[in-house]
Amino acid sequence: MAFWRLHPKQIRTCEEYKAELKEENYHLRSELQTEVDSNHQNEKQIRDLEREYARCERKIQTLNGEIERLENTSEEEIEKYVSDLEKRLEKSEEQVDRLQCRIRTISSQKNTPEWRNSPDLYNPNINLEMANITELANAIDGYMENRTTTRDILIDQIKRATRQVCRKENILHQALICEQRRRYYAKAERDLAITRRDLAEAAMGRIRNAHHLQRSRGDVGLLVYNQDRLYERYEKWKNKTHAKRQNILNLQEQIFALQNNPPNIQQIGIIGYGPPIFYGRPGEDPEDWLREMQRYIIASRINVAPGAGQAPRREEAFGLVVSCLAGNALNWYNTRVKGKNWRCNNLSDNLGVADLNAVRGLNAGNDGNQIGGLNTAGEFQGKAAAKIGRIGAGIATGADIIPNGTWDEDWSIAGGELVDNAPVAPNTGGSLPAVTIAPDIKLGQLLYLFRTAYTTVEHLK
Repeated sequence: MAFWRLHPKQIRTCEEYKAELKEENYHLRSELQTEVDSNHQNEKQIRDLEREYARCERKIQTLNGEIERLENTSEEEIEKYVSDLEKRLEKSEEQVDRLQCRIRTISSQKNTPEWRNSPDLYNPNINLEMANITELANAIDGYMENRTTTRDILIDQIKRATRQVCRKENILHQALICEQRRRYYAKAERDLAITRRDLAEAAMGRIRNAHHLQRSRGDVGLLVYNQDRLYERYEKWKNKTHAKRQNILNLQEQIFALQNNPPNIQQIGIIGYGPPIFYGRPGEDPEDWLREMQRYIIASRINVAPGAGQAPRREEAFGLVVSCLAGNALNWYNTRVKGKNWRCNNLSDNLGVADLNAVRGLNAGNDGNQIGGLNTAGEFQGKAAAKIGRIGAGIATGADIIPNGTWDEDWSIAGGELVDNAPVAPNTGGSLPAVTIAPDIKLGQLLYLFRTAYTTVEHLK
């Protein structure tokens, strides 16, 4: 069981990342100070512009007041002067009417002798009145012309000044808007820099917390693993101690039986010492049970040596082994072993012999029906072909591939495993990828499964 721990290079990388963040924070602070100084200058400029804007507004108000005063004053003067002129014109019209009457009278009298001697021939009052009328008309025209010209010039000047003030006001307003926008952006950038700094500090905090959490998890996992291992060892030694105590009791019973029944020596091995039972509990070692089972079978004089003559005795031993299973072990046998066939993944079905015992009996050599020749033809693969190559094609025999020993058979060379497929004889003639499948499970194969494929053994691998 492996637990992940932080590598020292990763720790240095975190430190470098922290230094990089500090340097970036220093640059951000420098930029922030520059922005603050620029903001101070801009604020001063804004204050100057605001003062200029206020001065312009006061000037505009002054000019507007002057325009209003001039407009009011001009209207009053015009009304007063026009009324005066209207009165003078009325008087002039009356004088003109009188003069016309007198002219008509004089015209009617000019042919009379009295006309030449008339005192009205030269009347200085009439000439004076005509001069007054002409002067009055000229004065009216001159006043009107001078007044119009002066008023237009004054109005044009005021309008030009007003337009200039308005343009300057618009320029100041646009500058104020731009400055406000720039200050808003500067504030946003400053807030963004502060946010980035806070995020960087938070990220460093999360990295440190994750590092500490990972170390804590690793320590906890290691403690749990050690606790489980200690408990397993405790259970194993407890079961072994219990088994040894039971053996001591059995031996004591045998000694007692020997002391009291000397003629029954031949039966003590069977009666006084019962077969070991395998429950398959956690902590029980199948290897220990197999050794106990081997001693019991040997003591019971059951011959399980290889060969056709001992096949019935091997079947007897097979039944004895199965009868000693209980609990989880018996359940495992019934669900995963019983009724299965034995497939040899590294042996083809074109070996020319009838069964696995015949395969074990193949001789060394390079002929077509010998190990070397069959290997050259590609009838072996995996560990089988590799072992033939190590030993030598002309030296290896079938016993090097098919195990022969019952108690310590190694079926990994032939690639043995449990299958539900139908049996396939080694002489079927299909060649690879078709492989040999032997019927049923034999004693050596069952013992091999207990050593390599039982549940507790797979858990410890």
